[in-house]
Formats: sequence, C-alpha cells, structure tokens
Amino acid sequence: MGKILIVFLIFLLSGFKFLAASIALMPLRLGFIPSVLLMTAGGMLGTITFTFARMALKVFMPTKPLKYKRKFTRFNKMIVFFKVKFGVFGIALLTPILLQVPVGTLIALHIESNKYKVWANMLLSYFLWALVTFGIYYFITR
Repeated sequence: MGKILIVFLIFLLSGFKFLAASIALMPLRLGFIPSVLLMTAGGMLGTITFTFARMALKVFMPTKPLKYKRKFTRFNKMIVFFKVKFGVFGIALLTPILLQVPVGTLIALHIESNKYKVWANMLLSYFLWALVTFGIYYFITR
C-alpha cells in the first residue's frame, strides 16, 4: 500500500515538476515502460489541468477595454522571440527540463490558441524526455 501511495504522489508531482518527479521515481525501479508511461501521463495531467485553469480564469476575469497604448514589455519580447525562433514545439521541448509544467503550458497557450496542438506537442515532449531520462538511468544501472 505504501508503494502505491508513493507512486501516486510522484504521478501528481510530475504534473508540476517533471524532472524532479523523474528523479524521485528512479529509486522505486518500476521498470522502464511503466516509468515512462507514468511520467508521460502525469505531465499530460498537469498540462490539461493548467489549460482548463487558464480557460476558467479567462471566463471569470472581466476584460476591460484598453484605454492606453500597450507597451512592448520584456515579457512580450520574449514571447515573440520564442514564437519566431522555436514555435510551440520548442517551448514544449524545454518545458519538462528547463521550465516547469505550468509555466511551459501557459507560455505555449499564449503562443498557440489551439489547445490540441499544445497538448500534442507537450505529449510528444514528455514522452521523449521520459524515454531519455529513464533510458539513461536504466542503461547506467544495468
């Protein structure tokens, strides 16, 4: 029962901190395929949760008409740079390792309004990074 609870908590953690959850899952030695699938599913749970949380915030937050000219801030410059240079897949590729799941999801949704494209890119990214991290781990500890 204790191991199931730990695996469930790591599954939930992977929806927020993918790399930290991967490292926490390694000592349990569940096997290569279950580890990859668990981390991919947890990351996607976080991505879908933050997508719907963003949509709910947009519904409940009133939008005010702009009375001033919008400033081109550092954040906007960064978004434009990533959109031009990398696109949604670049953001998705950086999310599990460098960015955190909520931050990467929100930036990707800011760049791409189609949530299904964001989900597909994030799914591929989580799967690839889980393959890489657990592949290296199981290759080294063999």
